[in-house]
Amino acid sequence: MKKEERKAIKIGLALGGGGARGYTHLGILKALDEAGIHVDLFAGTSMGALTAALYLQKGSAQAAINHLEKVLHEQRTVARVMSAYTPSGNDLSSTARLLRRMMEVLVVNRALHSSALLSDKYLIEAVEALIAPGRVEDLPLATVATDLISGKGVALCRGDLHQAVMASSAIPGFFPPVKWDEMLLTDGEVTDLVPVDVCRYIGADLVIAVEVLQDLRPRPVSPRTLEVLLRSVSLTVQRLGQTALTRADIVIRPVKSDVQWSDFHRLDGLIEEGESAAREALPQIRELMMNTRTLKTFDREEFLRNHLIV
Repeated sequence: MKKEERKAIKIGLALGGGGARGYTHLGILKALDEAGIHVDLFAGTSMGALTAALYLQKGSAQAAINHLEKVLHEQRTVARVMSAYTPSGNDLSSTARLLRRMMEVLVVNRALHSSALLSDKYLIEAVEALIAPGRVEDLPLATVATDLISGKGVALCRGDLHQAVMASSAIPGFFPPVKWDEMLLTDGEVTDLVPVDVCRYIGADLVIAVEVLQDLRPRPVSPRTLEVLLRSVSLTVQRLGQTALTRADIVIRPVKSDVQWSDFHRLDGLIEEGESAAREALPQIRELMMNTRTLKTFDREEFLRNHLIV
């Protein structure tokens, strides 16, 4: 279907967080580009915010993928640091298990004496390498963060683009929160796992939501401190996020493989999973584009009770 053939509705893409699993966002955008389906508005949480900004600046999914590959090849600092926190399996050697145990001790010690496990310089370097300077309001984008002071979700619709993406991506505990006016902002996943309602607020009629976190099926969990913490947070965030997903018109869950949020080396496979999932959803997307009577409604007043708009 050519872009000019679709009805005059605004299509919004709500991209969730999930670390490296967010690479699938680019695969989804690549499939939509190839199908001629134009996305009018983007709302992104964490990795979703970074991906959306990268895509919009580069003008196509393939150009964004090319740039991401270049940056990952040249700047591996963040990927190496994050990979150290990947929950381990039973196949690790005794030496590897010992090293991970030592890492946990260091993590706990640092957590007691600093605002975050990592310096914000790592996040700054990653964002500046991937995204050019700019303003949020110059893009059809809202990045989503969480205000630790009010406890509300925050839709950042204007302001410095680098700061907005950093605020949305400041993983609690790993990176320090970002000061923004009177707010103290951290990762948007805390309040908006997938920012469906933010996407509607900025004007989307048809919302495609992309959830990339791991599913909630039972899996072995080591009693190690850090793994227990990560698993607990993941369960809480996902349970809270399922309600918002019911308000999307289409939900795409592209990640089929067992990928951890810190597996930043698995770019190619995750992009392919995103492409495959989007192609499967194309018939449903086209049907909704033609039959808008079935689109979901939006409770604006309820949204504004729980969110701040910048």
